Amino acid sequence: MVKLNERDQAADKRLRLKSRIPRPSKLKMASGRLSIRELDDIIDYVEDAYWHEVGSKVMAPGQIRYTCVSAKERAGRHLDRMKLVDATLTLLHDSDRKVRRESGAEAMRRHRIIRVTDEAKSQGGLLTQEDLANMLCCDARTVRRDIRALKDNGVHVPTRGQQKDIGPGQQHRRAAIQYWIDGCTPKEITKIIKHSLGNVQRYLAAFAEVVSLWEDGHKAREILTMSEQSSAAIRLNLELYNRHKRSSAFRQRREEIDEMSKAM
Repeated sequence: MVKLNERDQAADKRLRLKSRIPRPSKLKMASGRLSIRELDDIIDYVEDAYWHEVGSKVMAPGQIRYTCVSAKERAGRHLDRMKLVDATLTLLHDSDRKVRRESGAEAMRRHRIIRVTDEAKSQGGLLTQEDLANMLCCDARTVRRDIRALKDNGVHVPTRGQQKDIGPGQQHRRAAIQYWIDGCTPKEITKIIKHSLGNVQRYLAAFAEVVSLWEDGHKAREILTMSEQSSAAIRLNLELYNRHKRSSAFRQRREEIDEMSKAM
């Protein structure tokens, strides 16, 4: 049996803390009563465990459900008290094999890191370097080295430790929406920006949601609380909306935008 050093033991503990299974520490009594935060945790767990409709979100081959920290959680809080979210992540994708053939296993791993961190963030969560090491079956030091290498090449990886709303996630979002307004189908967009169909569809649905709420008279601050999107995503969606709302291309997409917003 392999013995874990202190750093690895701490990392293992943090991963276990993100389990959806309730822990006694979360259900402890305070002066004979549960706190509001603890009641919220219980309600969230019961809803997820017993009222979640099985199969409501069909996963594609190669996808997993992964629990990560909410992107809305500020830094400095203890992990045991943070809100967790479940994200659908594409761990395996057809594009991985092509990257490996052309550039090797290391490039494929970095390609996956970019994809899953972007997917987690688009669903309101942030992965840690430990999460990435856990799902990619490698050492956390390897993940840190990969993230540094990507950063040196101008690619920002949105992890829990780097919570700035910049980088490939926003670039992909902008490109996807722009190509869609210009007349491309979601499948055509996936080939252009080298992103999964699920991500492209989420970008378009989020754009439709912001457009609908904005046209209903809600301000950006209100949209932030009403949706699961980050402030940067909302700003980008509004920027693209204001740029194209009077164009003939946008008007041709009007019906589809209304349909997507109603489906959310």
